[in-house]
Amino acid sequence: MKITTILLVASGFLLSTACGSKRMNNDTAQEQPGLDASRNLVIYYDKDTGNDQLLEAVQTFGAEVVYLYDALNGVAISIPDDKPMEDAIGYFEKIAGVTSVDRDGMMSIQNQMEK
Repeated sequence: MKITTILLVASGFLLSTACGSKRMNNDTAQEQPGLDASRNLVIYYDKDTGNDQLLEAVQTFGAEVVYLYDALNGVAISIPDDKPMEDAIGYFEKIAGVTSVDRDGMMSIQNQMEK
């Protein structure tokens, strides 16, 4: 009975940590109260190519990694205020292995009924 309980608890813990994302620079929002999700991009990359070139390009561009989505082969980055978003999108679309570059935002899967 004790072994079964231990195995169930351990399995639950492992499953809950395996599916998460990694938040980078946890204090970014506190340091920059004006941090706006509209200045963020979500970039997906080819699994076989990996993210090494992408992460190097983020640093070269002067952006900051916000999240690493390992299970989705993606990263969320914050673009500096002095750089136009269109320039950032164009820059990252040209990086080897990048499959898509999207502005960060919220999506709803529920239909809003008119009143």
